[in-house]
Amino acid sequence: MSLGIIKDRFALSLTAGFTLVAAWAWADAVQSLFSGPCGEPGAGPLCHMQSYGRFIYAICITLFSLLVTYLMSRVSKQVEFQRAQERQLEWQKALGELQKAQTI
Repeated sequence: MSLGIIKDRFALSLTAGFTLVAAWAWADAVQSLFSGPCGEPGAGPLCHMQSYGRFIYAICITLFSLLVTYLMSRVSKQVEFQRAQERQLEWQKALGELQKAQTI
């Protein structure tokens, strides 16, 4: 297995993992709108900050996953560009050998 394929699979797995974490963060944040200690008797004065903390976490993890996805897409494009260059060199080498064989 080539290094390029490994990098592609790693990028895909990393992107999927961060997407899943972001989804969990948003699910938790939305759930905090409908439940939590703020509606219960005896809730502390900071109960509203606890629910905002979940949204801040969801926003941060989403931004981080977008950044990782962007960086992984750039790496993937670079790998694909390198593969294309390698294929082009192989074709040029094969063409050169074919031309040599025809001149002999």
